[in-house]
Amino acid sequence: MSKVGIIGSQRRTDKKSIEELVASLPDGTIIVSGGCKKGVDKWATQAGRERGFPIMEFLQYKPPEDYSSWARSKSGYSRNRKIVEASDIIYAFVAEDRTGETENIIECAQDLEVPVELK
Repeated sequence: MSKVGIIGSQRRTDKKSIEELVASLPDGTIIVSGGCKKGVDKWATQAGRERGFPIMEFLQYKPPEDYSSWARSKSGYSRNRKIVEASDIIYAFVAEDRTGETENIIECAQDLEVPVELK
């Protein structure tokens, strides 16, 4: 059973690309997601559920408003690391400007030697 992380920028609008990727995955695949309620995460989990794939979602912890920006960033990075650790491969649907949490997940995957395929 392969665990496939599908992540990406919320600025991506090509839902069909995500659906085609999920359709190409073998039976028994587990979809690993950050659990965002829009964009790549949403489309990947919807397509996975339609195929009957189990879904592992790592929802982002929202620290209280009075937390420092450093503490806020750390909570996001912690979640991103969990996504990578749970995945055998990461498919990353990147933004044109290559910024944001998607890039952090890619860097984490490289550090942990988890293969990444950019989309």
